[in-house]
Amino acid sequence: MVLILAIALGAAILAGLKCYRFITGRSLIPDILDSLRLEGRSLESWDAACAENPHRADIIVCLTSTPARLPRLDRTLKSLMAQSTVPLRIRLHIPRVSIREGRPYKIPPRLSALRSVEIVRCDDLGPVTKLLPALRDLPPDQAILIVDDDSLYPPTMIADFSRALGELPAQALALSGHVVPPDLTDRPDTLWSLVTQQPPAAVLATRQRVPVPVDILRGCDGYLVRPRFFNLEAISDYRGAPPAARWVDDVWISAHCLAPKYVTPARRMPFYSLRDWFFFERSALHRLNNPPDADRRANTVLIRFFARHWMCSQ
Repeated sequence: MVLILAIALGAAILAGLKCYRFITGRSLIPDILDSLRLEGRSLESWDAACAENPHRADIIVCLTSTPARLPRLDRTLKSLMAQSTVPLRIRLHIPRVSIREGRPYKIPPRLSALRSVEIVRCDDLGPVTKLLPALRDLPPDQAILIVDDDSLYPPTMIADFSRALGELPAQALALSGHVVPPDLTDRPDTLWSLVTQQPPAAVLATRQRVPVPVDILRGCDGYLVRPRFFNLEAISDYRGAPPAARWVDDVWISAHCLAPKYVTPARRMPFYSLRDWFFFERSALHRLNNPPDADRRANTVLIRFFARHWMCSQ
């Protein structure tokens, strides 16, 4: 009887883990093991390993942060340095003063000393700060991987993007994305939309066997673009745009991206550090951007602002 119960419990746990991966794209046990692996070495040690790694992709990783979140950036940087195939370099776009927090940035000395990270001082442009300085500074054809500062990235991510880049060199690529709903309205996910990946639910890389076209690239899981995919003057010009444009950068960037956009198959998705999850939840913008009224959600406002764009692309 005990053996039967143990087998039943094991089967239930395995089924739960598979359901979790199917719905979220994340792999609970590997994610926990990777978190422990990253914690086992210092930032400086991972930086040295990254600098000495001979397996390097022609990809530059870019991200930004806020003054409150900058001291917690170590784990994200470690996960980018611990890739099986590392990027050419990591660009950390740091404004001089944070508009959102109303205070200057204090860059920890340990970040300034990193060999794998280039700190780029710039103006605060909101969340799009992770992209715009790279569009201005880098060659038109340089592959740029945009990531968030509150996620950890699986060690296969750069390798997966590099492989996909070889197959789709003229496309914008992402690990997750959205198809704009026919009524141009962003709503909360339902269990049915998550299971079927119907709008507004995200299309996830781990559930794809071939690249899938999307309208919106999701920055929370990372996306890869090139400067030539954008008109720099247009993407930098917020005149006439609703205030939401400053805070829902995924829609703004995707609408200005001139290349076809695809979610490409990948082995794993980014995940969150359990230690920092509550802190990042408190400092995230999603609650401000997502009121109960779907018509007032920031994504809805901006999707409708670009209504003609989506109609032309579909």
